[in-house]
Amino acid sequence: MSVVLNEIAAAMLKSSQELGRFAGRGISQRTIETLIEAGYIFPEHVLFADLPGLRAVKGIGKKALAEIDAYRKRILPEHGGPG
Repeated sequence: MSVVLNEIAAAMLKSSQELGRFAGRGISQRTIETLIEAGYIFPEHVLFADLPGLRAVKGIGKKALAEIDAYRKRILPEHGGPG
């Protein structure tokens, strides 16, 4: 039983660390969780992702894209966000 609890604790810690990577970037927790589930586990993945790829993520709608756009424009203003 303790092996299962250790696995659960490890998964929770990993999830917490992944969420923490996005802290202070203006992206909601729901959007972050959706991005992580889709494989965008680092903020840099989101910065340099192509727009069609982000739009294709189940659960990423207009509000999430607006959050991502604002984040990308703050970090990479010369790129103008996802456009």
